[in-house]
Amino acid sequence: MNLFCQSFAVVLLLLFFAVLPGCYHMRIDPAPVEPVSFVIPAHRPRLLANIRLYLEGYGIKVEEADEDKGYLLTSPSLFYNEKGTNQPAGGRDYYCKLEVRLAPLQDGGTRIILLPVDLAIYTDYVYNSDGRVLTLSKNYPYQNYPSMFDLQEVNRALQRVMNMLRKNLG
Repeated sequence: MNLFCQSFAVVLLLLFFAVLPGCYHMRIDPAPVEPVSFVIPAHRPRLLANIRLYLEGYGIKVEEADEDKGYLLTSPSLFYNEKGTNQPAGGRDYYCKLEVRLAPLQDGGTRIILLPVDLAIYTDYVYNSDGRVLTLSKNYPYQNYPSMFDLQEVNRALQRVMNMLRKNLG
């Protein structure tokens, strides 16, 4: 009997560790999300306005922009939907705002820096209560729930936007 209990406990632990990574990414504290950047050879007039047009054409709405400061901030945008066996129906929607900064270089070029801010997961849970189907909408800010986030997807989304801007800005 004792050997059976030990074997059963080992199997339960193995199942627990097999399922756990699908739901959490083993992070206690928020890891910094590094910005991505690229350089265009010359500073162009209305560069930030052109970036705004490209972002909006890509489906990312701009919340605020300051051409004089070389700064732009987008509204929260959906960039990834995580689905899987351990996820709620419909999955988890990853959202973030994107901060764009222009940094003039001494050689006349401009470094364009992209940084995700206000990362959050939004999800809806459906449940039954006294014969009624109800939903509960939750959001999980990255700063409070870092272990829920797959930062590889954040980095992939940054790379996609950077590549789109680099291609369009030539």
